[in-house]
Amino acid sequence: PSNLQLLNALGSIYVGLEDWPRAQDVVEALGRNGGDTATTLANELSVGILAGQNRQEELQALLEQLATDTGNSSNRAVLATIRLRLADGDVQGAVAFLESRLADTPDDPDLRYISAGLLALQGNVEQAENVLRQLLEERPQSEPAWMTLYNLLRRQNDFAAASAALKDAL
Repeated sequence: PSNLQLLNALGSIYVGLEDWPRAQDVVEALGRNGGDTATTLANELSVGILAGQNRQEELQALLEQLATDTGNSSNRAVLATIRLRLADGDVQGAVAFLESRLADTPDDPDLRYISAGLLALQGNVEQAENVLRQLLEERPQSEPAWMTLYNLLRRQNDFAAASAALKDAL
């Protein structure tokens, strides 16, 4: 079939059923289809296959390769790579990987938002707050950034600042 959505749904079913050969067949069919959408769907299914088979090293290599691409889908790959490293207990590796991506695109708001989360995770709450506030100056409509700032301040028991952030968001 040439319908990308149908192929993607079929591939997702195969991944859910752990029918790896058929899922791989769908990845290959998507690859033959060509185009950015088909490539993105094939990559997403490949990630699902590798994760489902617990092939962590190959999964990490694929995610890092996808993260070097440009565009929003590469930021999803960056986030997935960071999550994978954190799940493996490799906080420093996650930080180093994000820093390398930020070195390439230092103004990317999504990467800076991810950076704020990593900073908070490491206990660098003040730095995380500064990154969030800077993002919010640039993009005051960013609901996720407002919610993250609010939650960060509440976790620090700074209820007055959390309340003020909530008021500013509205």
